[in-house]
Amino acid sequence: MRGQRRCEIDFLWPDHGAGLEYDGGGHFDSREAMEQDRLRDALMKERGLDIVRWTWPMVSDEVAFDLKVRELARKLGAKVSTGPCCNRLVERRALRAFVLGRHLVW
Repeated sequence: MRGQRRCEIDFLWPDHGAGLEYDGGGHFDSREAMEQDRLRDALMKERGLDIVRWTWPMVSDEVAFDLKVRELARKLGAKVSTGPCCNRLVERRALRAFVLGRHLVW
């Protein structure tokens, strides 16, 4: 990691050993950037963190986004409602709107 002693991650749940990295549209303009990210993932995995990567195509597609949210929920031990009693399409769209909406940053 070129002598770096720490690295940044987009979202981290240390109690669950999970993290999320969001790779925006122009993130992998170079092979070097992609390789650097894979190295960071490997180092974090060695330290007990399981990193989930989301890309813009995954987030922009409703079904792919739903699958990625479920993957992350399993890692965090969270329940996601399913079955005939829930309206999955409405829930999925509400969750997607919330995640993609404006958020306070500090």
